[in-house]
Amino acid sequence: MDNNELTNIKKDIRFNDALQADVISSFYKDPQNILWIRSYNSGFFKYDPNVKNFKLFKRYGFLENEMGGDMIRYFAEDKNGDVWININKGGVNKYIRETGEFVIIKYDPDDPNSLASPSGGFINIDRDGYIWSNHYGGGISKIDPET
Repeated sequence: MDNNELTNIKKDIRFNDALQADVISSFYKDPQNILWIRSYNSGFFKYDPNVKNFKLFKRYGFLENEMGGDMIRYFAEDKNGDVWININKGGVNKYIRETGEFVIIKYDPDDPNSLASPSGGFINIDRDGYIWSNHYGGGISKIDPET
C-alpha cells in the first residue's frame, strides 16, 4: 500500500481543533464528506476533512443551547441535512446544521406521547422522513420531524 492511501488521525490535546478522544466508538460520514465521530462517553466530534478541523460537542450542563448528554448512541441525517442523534438518557437530539442549535426530544414518564424510555439506542430515518428510535426496556418511538 502506498503511504498516500492511508491517513491516521490520533488524539492531540495540544490543539482545540484536534481530536480529543482516545476511544472512538463509531462514526457516520454524511453526503458533504463530514465525519460525525462518536467517542466513548465524551460527546461527539464533527470533522471536516477539507479544513482538517475537529469540533467537539459535549454536554457541560450550564450552556443555553447544548445537547442532552454525552453518551452518544447513533447518528442519522434527514433530507434537510440536519443530524439526529440518539443519546442514552439524553433523549433524541436534532442538530440543526444551519444554526448549530440542538432540539431535544425527551422521555417523560407522565407523558404517553414522549419517548418510549430514557435509554436510547439505534436511530433511523425511513423514506417518508419519520425518525425511528429504539429504547432499551421501552420499545420504539416514531417521531414526526415536522412537529
